[in-house]
Amino acid sequence: MKSINAEAADVIYCNGDVVTINDAQPAAEAVAVKDGRILAVGSTEELKSTFKGATTRIIDLKGRTLLPGFIDPHSHFIEAPQTTVQVDVSPPPVSSGKDIASIISLLKQSQRRLNIQKG
Repeated sequence: MKSINAEAADVIYCNGDVVTINDAQPAAEAVAVKDGRILAVGSTEELKSTFKGATTRIIDLKGRTLLPGFIDPHSHFIEAPQTTVQVDVSPPPVSSGKDIASIISLLKQSQRRLNIQKG
């Protein structure tokens, strides 16, 4: 039965593995969303009966996992083009700069690539 005070959700994601990042309730099977904000997490049955309205979209996750969205509030967009001329000499598994010889090889490959691009 629908709660008198419950808002109808815009969308209910259900029948999945919802990761909540909440120690008190680390997982659920459904999440109800209104205006881009989470109204509730819980069971599919509970959220459909409480938050489903006439225009609510129901998205069946079919057992898939739903993770919270992550927004990076501290990006350096202006520096992004610089990465095209930088050489990643990090050690494996990030890159292949495992020793001095491999780092020199990476630098030489990058220099050849940049010289070709200059044409």
